[in-house]
Amino acid sequence: MRERILKHLPAAGFVLPGILLLTSCSTAPLTTGEQAEKIAMCRQQLPAAQRIRTESVSMGCVASLAFNKMIGSNNPTPLLCFAGGTSGFLLGESIAERKCTYLTLEQQLDGEITHAQKMNGGFQTVFAQQAKELAQYQAQAAALADSKAEDAARRTQLEQLSRGLQNQLEQDDQLLQQTRAEFRFKQETLEATRSLQQQDKHDRLLTEIRALQASIKNLQANNQKLLQVKDTLTL
Repeated sequence: MRERILKHLPAAGFVLPGILLLTSCSTAPLTTGEQAEKIAMCRQQLPAAQRIRTESVSMGCVASLAFNKMIGSNNPTPLLCFAGGTSGFLLGESIAERKCTYLTLEQQLDGEITHAQKMNGGFQTVFAQQAKELAQYQAQAAALADSKAEDAARRTQLEQLSRGLQNQLEQDDQLLQQTRAEFRFKQETLEATRSLQQQDKHDRLLTEIRALQASIKNLQANNQKLLQVKDTLTL
């Protein structure tokens, strides 16, 4: 199983970009203040694309809430607004941001174990929320299919629901891509830190990597179900 998970990793000379490592070339260890300054400078220099993208309330969320009001649904506001902050909730700092804080390979190994544990714990909440969202979208689509509203009003409602679904799909796909990137980086960390010979920590990280692999499959399945609901809408 370990070999299958690691089969796409680079060869042994691989060096992770952007990681600040203390080497024998240093004339003296960095003080705590100097380390903090290096980390802060590294983070400041990161382009926006390498930070976690989060949204407070998405346009799709607003459209869905408006739709719920139109059809008299009592769906609570947090239900469809949760996804806007899912990336921040699950992932915290981006890979690039975390790399700035790793001054040694051991710090990287410890940090990625902790990060993976938090991610895998958070997925339980996310999947429960996605199940509620899917049920709500399915109910909205079914209500519109049976609607006796005039054509113009029904079309407006369908368009609002379609926009909400499209926005949700885009956000969920973004989360899927970010999770895949986290999966790859944790694989790379596992391989890059083998020289530390800390088998217990390697086993812990491998366990979390396998759990992430299962979560990726769940995200893919959830996205497919949302897409099926969207495909049933007839404008």
